[in-house]
Amino acid sequence: MTSPELDVAPRMRRHFEQGGVLFDRSSEEIDKAIKQLLGKRRFREFSQTQDARAEGEARSADIYALFQTAHEWNALFSGQLEAMLAVALWLDGKLRYTTPPGSQICELGCGAGLLTNWLAGEHPECRVVGVDAMPNLIAAAQREPGPANREFALWDYTQPKPDSLPRFDRLVCSFGIDLGDDPVKETKEEFAQRHFRGWREAAQDNAHLCTVLRIPDLETCRAVVAGAHAAGWSLVVSESDFVTIPGERFPALSFVARKSPAPHPDVLRSLWLKKEIKDRFPRALLNEEAKAFFEALGDKQILESGPEIHYWGMTTTTVIGTAHVFGFSYSTSPKGFARLEIVPLADVDQLSLEFDWLDPTEPSFRGFRVDDSW
Repeated sequence: MTSPELDVAPRMRRHFEQGGVLFDRSSEEIDKAIKQLLGKRRFREFSQTQDARAEGEARSADIYALFQTAHEWNALFSGQLEAMLAVALWLDGKLRYTTPPGSQICELGCGAGLLTNWLAGEHPECRVVGVDAMPNLIAAAQREPGPANREFALWDYTQPKPDSLPRFDRLVCSFGIDLGDDPVKETKEEFAQRHFRGWREAAQDNAHLCTVLRIPDLETCRAVVAGAHAAGWSLVVSESDFVTIPGERFPALSFVARKSPAPHPDVLRSLWLKKEIKDRFPRALLNEEAKAFFEALGDKQILESGPEIHYWGMTTTTVIGTAHVFGFSYSTSPKGFARLEIVPLADVDQLSLEFDWLDPTEPSFRGFRVDDSW
């Protein structure tokens, strides 16, 4: 028998299909299906509102207000199917092995409840609550059948949390902040802080938050992380990554509800460059190539060093350090062997787990260890 963990992706695909997501359809076919679901009048209003949104004359919420059923809503996002599935799988993976029985889970910006229902089914021993600011979507979600442990609540999380909502142990959010849809005209950091402040109000101390956002560039990422820290969240660098689909990638950020200093700027820069670094250095460099590249690294700072005995009997001296936005481990032997591994600076702490002479619990890496208490 296949274990549940090994068939998550096909099971999630079936769940999405049953919820009304349209698979294997062209954009024209998706538009035709949405038109049939909405009817001519509402589809015309939908098209006009989309055009107004593109011109900055309407907000995303004006589009969302036109949808009355979960199937209508889920059909709308069928054009973003790859991103929907990839993000949902990442969020599912973050909760699957870190959520104790009895936890309270919240999906922020749940729409018509597709992911909320999935999470409730995967965590039957937990209370799972989906919240959204759109009354029509909450009503649509409540009309859909689902697990007994799921519920939905109306909440605009830029406003104070309703007393009826608990404080949660686990929070997830899939594209729940639209950084291009700010009617107040705040700075990006202020805009992010306003949202993360509401999320912090709904979180227990030391709760975990996993969020995937449409962040176009490093400066916006810095603003979002700064806003989150100002609101009382700490970025967990080692648990953050990117969700990648062909032609796009989305920062997937993990936080703990606890105050801490904002991460070192080089760490965030390295996190943003993580995919490029992995693409450029898919393997360790050896011998002359390793020596030449190590010499070329500028601004090297050695964090730790010590002997390493390999399983084939060779003893090397290994150093772990940083160079700008890179982390590295560099091993050499008296007989001329050399090995250089390049990693993103955000992952430099992980190198310590490979060596007995390093204490992986010691937060000594120039403040680069932000919080590894996941």
